[in-house]
Amino acid sequence: MKRVIAIAIILLAASPLTFGQTKGKKTNPNISAEQELIQIENELIDALLKRDVAVFERFLDEDYIFTDSGSNVHFKADVLGYLKSGDLINETYFLSDLRVRFYGKTAIVTGRSKTKWRAGDDGAIDQDRFTDVFAKRKGRWYLVAGQTTRISREQQSVKK
Repeated sequence: MKRVIAIAIILLAASPLTFGQTKGKKTNPNISAEQELIQIENELIDALLKRDVAVFERFLDEDYIFTDSGSNVHFKADVLGYLKSGDLINETYFLSDLRVRFYGKTAIVTGRSKTKWRAGDDGAIDQDRFTDVFAKRKGRWYLVAGQTTRISREQQSVKK
């Protein structure tokens, strides 16, 4: 059960996981806030594939909360713990149908994700819909909440 929860957190939290600017990077004043959030989403997926925990530590809000497709609730410490464990390998991860809506200093990003993953003897290709909620503070976007709904799962055999 813990493995399933870990997989759900990493796959589903990260599909939406979008945060603020990367440390050391300055925001390009010529891009729109919508483009900035989409760029952040893509940077976060890259960090997930590379298992770059530092990106997640930097940009998840301290009060981050995530609800996975199994109705389990997770917090920042949970997500960081699962990433550090290395129990899950994301082989591919794609985002599509991204839409961004703004409500003052709050932004909601919705979209689809498709990922191929493996963990121990388990593996699958998952397709999900996600919603991420961002808050802008001190000029940066922070991911404060996320939720994922499974569209489909195709089990994969895992070769050792």
